[in-house]
Amino acid sequence: MTERSFSKFIKAELLKVTDRTKEEMQAEIVTAFLCAGRPGADKEQLPLFFVTSSSAYAERLVGQLRMIGLDGLAEKDIQGTRTSWHIYPLPSGGGTFEDLLRIFQTDGQLDAVTSSQQMRRASLRGAFLAAGTMSDPVKAYQIEIAVRDPQTADYLTLLLHSENIEPSIIRRGGHPILYFKEGQYIADFLALIGAHSSLLRFESVRVDKELRNSVNRVVNCDTANAKRQAEACARQTELLETLLASEISAQIPKELMEAARVRVDNPGMSIRDLGLMMTPPIGKSGMNHRLQKLEEIAGDAGLP
Repeated sequence: MTERSFSKFIKAELLKVTDRTKEEMQAEIVTAFLCAGRPGADKEQLPLFFVTSSSAYAERLVGQLRMIGLDGLAEKDIQGTRTSWHIYPLPSGGGTFEDLLRIFQTDGQLDAVTSSQQMRRASLRGAFLAAGTMSDPVKAYQIEIAVRDPQTADYLTLLLHSENIEPSIIRRGGHPILYFKEGQYIADFLALIGAHSSLLRFESVRVDKELRNSVNRVVNCDTANAKRQAEACARQTELLETLLASEISAQIPKELMEAARVRVDNPGMSIRDLGLMMTPPIGKSGMNHRLQKLEEIAGDAGLP
């Protein structure tokens, strides 16, 4: 699964999540507009319309506008092979979407959102639907949310901090990008925005990767140990060959001489198996003791 298709999988799941209250709908749609909405022709700072290539998301936005007491117009725009929908919030019953945006930018409303778990999660769901992407977890762990301005970045950072998620911020194309790479942050984020099937898929990949990494660490450790053992065996065998060929070999006790010859004649054999070849057979610790004693004799004699 590619990064684009994994992000689409998450968003398709989120489009099935239903906000339970009017306040949650307001939080989701306002955050979506703050993240990725576009200003009017006079370049006002407030985002007055939204563009999406997803007909399902366009339908959700219009439906939410109507559920919160406003109205919405969806205009279809075809440019070659690309089709997009422009969503325009329209006033209804005396209120306007611009008024709602301004309310959400006040300290009082910000406190209300951050203190309500349902509104926080609805807001973050709207942020991901509007401007979020997730990397294919087989390749990398990363969620990004691209936003319009630093104020919105600060707003989302506060919401994420309330959920114990610590995002980082970079700038790309002149806009802030919030991102986090830690596997646990990603799992927590998918759970809180309601992407439970996506969470299960992510966790499956995560467990598989961690298992493979664990196996690789064990294999690498075993390989390194085997390499060290082989190098130690080769060094010891070379030292004992020199010792056996030296004049001091006549002074070495018989049982140590036998141990030296067994080691030299069987360079790749384990200490335990070497002990079994002795007459009479001895245990691993006894064989290891004799070999260490031979190394001490060679060292005292100044042999290389």
